[in-house]
Amino acid sequence: MKPVRLRRIAKRDIREAVTWYRERDPALADRFLNEVHKTLAMLEAFPGTGGVVFGVVDINVRQLPIDNFPAHGPRTSAEHHGDERLGDGMNRQ
Repeated sequence: MKPVRLRRIAKRDIREAVTWYRERDPALADRFLNEVHKTLAMLEAFPGTGGVVFGVVDINVRQLPIDNFPAHGPRTSAEHHGDERLGDGMNRQ
């Protein structure tokens, strides 16, 4: 399994989405974060999953929509590295 490192823009998108959902319904924000963690786990288990990110040359940078949330909502963009971990409070226990 390859650990996932979130790009700065993905971290920002996730934080903004959590804030938006939390302002409307704290339980919804928690559900969103759970889906984010599921998506990141899938990227770790299956690094080729998802699509490449338009405008990014590195084909190891992938993106996936967050299940059960609007298609136009945040997406996770991640880079796969053998020695990196998720940053900014996104580490799973």
